[in-house]
Amino acid sequence: MKVKKYTASTMPEAMKVVRSELGQSAVILNSREQKNKRLLRFV
Repeated sequence: MKVKKYTASTMPEAMKVVRSELGQSAVILNSREQKNKRLLRFV
């Protein structure tokens, strides 16, 4: 299993990036909103 961190403005944008890099079976294990930058961070 590969674990990587990504930041994106929206969940659909994040899924697009994650699936393009890791394949169609990739899933987001955890997400949180960064208050200071208003971006979502995905682990």
